[in-house]
Amino acid sequence: MVMQSRAIKIAHAFNSQGVANLMWALATLGVDVDLELAMVMQSQAIKIANTFNSQGVANLMWGLATMGAEVDLQLANVMQVQAIAIAATFKEQEVANLMWGLATLGVDLDPELDKKMQIRAIEIAPTFISQGVVNLMWAFAKLEVELDEGLVMVMQSQAIKIATSFNSQGVANLMWGLATLGVEVDPELDKKMQIQAIEMAPTFISQGVANLMWALAKLKVEVDQGLAKAMQARAIAIADTFNAQDIANLMWALATLGVDLDPDLDEKMQIRAIAIAATFNEQEVANLMWGLATLGVEVDSKLAMVMQGQAIRIAASFKSQGVANLMWGLATMGAEVNLQLANVMQDQAIEIATTFKSQGVANLMWGLATLGVMVDSKLVKVMQLQAIEIATTFNSQNVANLMWAFTSLELFAVDLFDCMASRRMNLTRSSNHAEHFNECEKSQLHQWLLSFRIDGDERRRIPESVVLLNKTLGEECRAVFSFSGNETQGSRLQVCEIVWRASTGAAHWRSIGYLGLWNPYA
Repeated sequence: MVMQSRAIKIAHAFNSQGVANLMWALATLGVDVDLELAMVMQSQAIKIANTFNSQGVANLMWGLATMGAEVDLQLANVMQVQAIAIAATFKEQEVANLMWGLATLGVDLDPELDKKMQIRAIEIAPTFISQGVVNLMWAFAKLEVELDEGLVMVMQSQAIKIATSFNSQGVANLMWGLATLGVEVDPELDKKMQIQAIEMAPTFISQGVANLMWALAKLKVEVDQGLAKAMQARAIAIADTFNAQDIANLMWALATLGVDLDPDLDEKMQIRAIAIAATFNEQEVANLMWGLATLGVEVDSKLAMVMQGQAIRIAASFKSQGVANLMWGLATMGAEVNLQLANVMQDQAIEIATTFKSQGVANLMWGLATLGVMVDSKLVKVMQLQAIEIATTFNSQNVANLMWAFTSLELFAVDLFDCMASRRMNLTRSSNHAEHFNECEKSQLHQWLLSFRIDGDERRRIPESVVLLNKTLGEECRAVFSFSGNETQGSRLQVCEIVWRASTGAAHWRSIGYLGLWNPYA
């Protein structure tokens, strides 16, 4: 502290190199930095900003970020201006450290600096070491910038050349950065990073395991079975160090990748999740329950209970995808739903109804119907309106799930049914449904069509689109059914035959009292 006190007194005498070196050294040493020292050094740096060289700019911003200091916005601005002016002099480590520092500090990136640093990185790409590649790609991902295709290509090429020098954190952070940026990963880089990860598996920390698997899932790559086993084994060994985000991301990733879940990992993650349930945020609750449901594992009743309790406490923070994924997950795993949770999730869904996407609308209503809870009439109304508004984004499975849900809930919505039937017809015209046949979807649509019945003297208005869909559904099934010599059709044929005969047989409709008045074959 003596040196820090002395530095505060003579701060005005520091030149640019002195300021940068002092802040870099204190950050590297990991000592607690006096807030006054951080303030006076930043003030001095602002005064002499135009004298900083590339190393000084990079070291100062890296140092402030590493020590967790609160950056002066004026300093962030003048350092970026100086970096723009001397961009051509930056070396690879300086490019990486500057961008890492700015990303970690959370400052607004100057578009001109972004452009200049990307150009400079392309020029000196062959000089980047693994840490530089990782820090740069991680930083750009955190800053949410659009990367030049040339930069993506040269950074991946360089990473391929030096793949064996990546440590576990480097592998995880590089793949996380590429996934977050939404770029297409080079197959060779994917292969090399997975091989390196297997080699380095015993050194991975919990965040690294979770981030790597999350990234591979987001990148939609095929995961090496050896890697899946190695990462799960490592996760089992360090399960007690996982935080809520790590647990949620790992289970979501394993489910998305479709890997075989190690029973020991399943048990360890559920136990750990129960222990730290109070630390889960809304996205983590939803992702964990969605992941476990998708993996088809048996969920500990205590975990289901504590996660629902946590969801109730933070209900107001749930986004539309979180609401839908949570209710879908609980329904899929056959959990006993907390009625208070069902109510607060419906209230939240009503508030944010206009933010729901097609899959969210379908999954939420399917989940509520499957759970057998009482559905709020306001929710029914707003979900109908949202579904109609975004009807052109529904795929066939979403249409089927939504219509099945309304059938199960005994809800009759002519405008929605008309809209969804029309959407399903448009999808039929634009794809080969005999080739892409989904028996579950057909079965759900069939159940929905059967719901159009005459109760006593009540006659419901049947949309023409529904009539046409009923006929089309039968024709689709008949087309698949005609391939009776193909043994691979198996269970599909059984469903096809049932749906086809039901949708085309007027005698069948009349015998059970369904659709007899408007059957197109009557």
